[in-house]
Amino acid sequence: MPPFSRKYYSKILLFGEYTVLHGSKALAIPYHGLYGQLQPSEKASSEMAQFIKFIKANTAETLWDFDRLNQLEKSVIFDSNIPIGYGAGSSGALTAAVADYALIKARGYSIEQLKSVLASVENYFHGSSSGTDPLVSFLNSGIVIEKESIELVSPLLNAFNFDIYLVDSGKSRSTEPLVKAYKKELKDSKAFENASKEMAHISDLTLDSFLEINPKTLVLINQLSQLQLEHFQNFIPDEIFKLWKEGLKKENVFFKMCGAGGGGYFLAFAKKDKKINFNNLAFKAIG
Repeated sequence: MPPFSRKYYSKILLFGEYTVLHGSKALAIPYHGLYGQLQPSEKASSEMAQFIKFIKANTAETLWDFDRLNQLEKSVIFDSNIPIGYGAGSSGALTAAVADYALIKARGYSIEQLKSVLASVENYFHGSSSGTDPLVSFLNSGIVIEKESIELVSPLLNAFNFDIYLVDSGKSRSTEPLVKAYKKELKDSKAFENASKEMAHISDLTLDSFLEINPKTLVLINQLSQLQLEHFQNFIPDEIFKLWKEGLKKENVFFKMCGAGGGGYFLAFAKKDKKINFNNLAFKAIG
């Protein structure tokens, strides 16, 4: 078995949470502070074994090097510091690692084909995966997704007058029930539906401005932050909510959701010239 050296990084959704359901774009990037690696092990991992059995049973046999799949099943673990249930792509990184090692001609697929294959593998964890998380990890690249279009990007995270932080809410969450709650709210409330469409419009403007390194980007992030605070209160834990509200009032830090909300990580965009107090919540700088 060859030595494993490659790191498979976590994924951060900077823009596009929920608004993609209204046709907006999404921007996801790799975050190098969190990652996992395949490691040889004398003892089989039951979790890895179940994952590999799912792949064998639910994807085309012609895709895989079965000798390598068997090695993964019997004598390999995935050593990762990516927290589960935080919206950071823990299952995506594992999916990318397995595909990179055992998928035949993995580097020969188009981006769209690769995303589709990765989605079919990550279905083990989510029931129905978009393939975005493992694609970001596999390619170690930022991607913009707009409907069926995929564009590789390398955003300059340090080119602005603000820093970006991952703020740890201190609790994990599950995406599926949150998405169901969002869709129910859309169905039950015309006002919420209209607000969501407005957020989709602002999110697209913010994403484009961010990639263009427009100095007005923080103004748009401020608008997006205000909309999310007003309309997604049930998706924001209390302590994050307090900081969010305080930041908007002082106009020095602007929070937004990092994926589904509810728990896990949240994003904070903080002006470089301001001292930020996160009330002892763990936070990590991006970029």
